[in-house]
Amino acid sequence: MKALKKQTGGLSVPMSLVLLVVMIFFVAVATMLIPAGMVGGQPGLATALIGALVLTVILVPLIYILVFRGSNTVSIHRTEVMRSPQLSQDSITDPLTRTLNRRGITIGLLDLMALADRYGHRLAIAILDVDRLSQINQQYGDAAGDRTVSSVAAILAEALRMADRVGRYTDNEFLLILPETHLEAACKLGERVRTGTARAGIKLSDQTIKTTVSVGVTEFRPGEDLEHLISRAEEALHQAKADGRDCVVCTSAK
Repeated sequence: MKALKKQTGGLSVPMSLVLLVVMIFFVAVATMLIPAGMVGGQPGLATALIGALVLTVILVPLIYILVFRGSNTVSIHRTEVMRSPQLSQDSITDPLTRTLNRRGITIGLLDLMALADRYGHRLAIAILDVDRLSQINQQYGDAAGDRTVSSVAAILAEALRMADRVGRYTDNEFLLILPETHLEAACKLGERVRTGTARAGIKLSDQTIKTTVSVGVTEFRPGEDLEHLISRAEEALHQAKADGRDCVVCTSAK
């Protein structure tokens, strides 16, 4: 990002320095003229010059504040403004997978539900569970579990379209949002992710471990709220796990 060239507060540094130099020069001249005015019998001139001297003494610190404090304030404010988008992005991003976190994906889903409800657009979601992640953590360590979750996130990123969204919904679950997608297409995507995960395997330092995912898919029903939509997807996911895991279950909105 290029630096702003327009001053947003305070006087410009060159102009303020010129004024400061002029005032200091005036102080020097006044210092020499005051005794001359008094000696020459011109008390009015001396009084005026004394007043000017006092005014100069007051203005010099003010100019200093305008030059240095003003520019510093603008710099600090600009830094805060530039940082705020980054802080906002961090607040909705999962640090491990760099996908959206639960808050971020929920906000995204609410936005797309509102659009689908208003304009009659198709919208499908899927909840994906990394099978037996707790066992992977226990057998191979937490680092292996993190590697597994990150690998699944990478597979999802490859499978999804630009318009789709994915977020880490719980420690072992991802929520997928699929706008302009009907149930059949969403189920095919879930199956593609499932087979891709089973084929890939997770490479550790000395071995490759197999992991699978279970997927529950459903579609948005106009007028329904977030709780009912998520609940229906979770029911489909629970059915997939009950069927032996490593499978996809799709549930219609009707």
